[in-house]
Amino acid sequence: MDTNQPTEPTVEITKKQRVIAARGQEVNVDYFLFSCLEQERLERAQGAGTPPLQWPGLTSGATQQAEVTQPFESLVSELCQWYSDRFPELTSNRKIDHEQLVEVVPAFVAMCRDLADLFKIKSDQNLPALPVAAGIDRSPWDAIEGAIRRFFSSNSHLFLRYLSWAHGAERVEEFVPGSRPPVGKYAPPPLPRSGSRDARTGRSDRLSGSKGKGDRGGKHEKPEFRTRNERPSRPDRDRQRPFKNHKEQGPQQEHKRRPRKSDEETAKLTDKAMAEVNQAIATLRSDSSVQEITLLPTNSFYRRIQHQEIVDAGFVSNSVGEGADRAVKITRK
Repeated sequence: MDTNQPTEPTVEITKKQRVIAARGQEVNVDYFLFSCLEQERLERAQGAGTPPLQWPGLTSGATQQAEVTQPFESLVSELCQWYSDRFPELTSNRKIDHEQLVEVVPAFVAMCRDLADLFKIKSDQNLPALPVAAGIDRSPWDAIEGAIRRFFSSNSHLFLRYLSWAHGAERVEEFVPGSRPPVGKYAPPPLPRSGSRDARTGRSDRLSGSKGKGDRGGKHEKPEFRTRNERPSRPDRDRQRPFKNHKEQGPQQEHKRRPRKSDEETAKLTDKAMAEVNQAIATLRSDSSVQEITLLPTNSFYRRIQHQEIVDAGFVSNSVGEGADRAVKITRK
């Protein structure tokens, strides 16, 4: 097997290609459910005003007449009939693909909202959660499910699945007393960490952090002003302390600071360093066999002066050596 053959580059599928490939394919149940959920959240985020799409029977005048005359089952049939006539895509035999989903979801979510509002108006309560518990009237859901199967037979499996999911009972977890750790005011105090000191003991009736209160809890009275001589003596605080400049000198303070050199001495050493540089430059110019000259060791102050003079003369300078033996070396370019 030839391992030197070039490998084919991986082709990345773009989002546009995925959309084209999914065209004409029916969306799965989960995709439909979450699309309807997002539509509900979008409508709630837009505000609680009059929805843009609503069954005319839910207007104020029509609702008052419906509350008195017609039963809930007949009103559900009228509502579903209106949506099936207004939105043919809800009753279409065509499978709901990604393209048709954009037209189906807003109309179906509006119909679900109108069904819940209609039951709220008729009975002054919300639709019972699914599955309906024992002892609760299930006739409202029987009327709704029957109307959906009758008017939207081709897509009833998706519509009923969403209703059972959206109106499903919330799961409430019940715990046996003592099986969960206590929280809040019932929680035990934290144990001290290893190596930490014990908590301070004090009066339990005194609030921590309270300002202006004495030990008895009332407002603390301002103490009477007394001069320094009238106050009780505190040997640990009132003893005479030496000033900062009169502290006892330890062994490390015995060495005095090294005196700085005078300007005269600095000028002499500078002239000496420059004379050494000028002599070395003259030697390099007069004797072509000499390739480099290393000057005497000196500190960084005089080395900087020597470097500048050497560069101005047209030569190359470098510092060589370490510590007290560090000196300047002059070479030709």
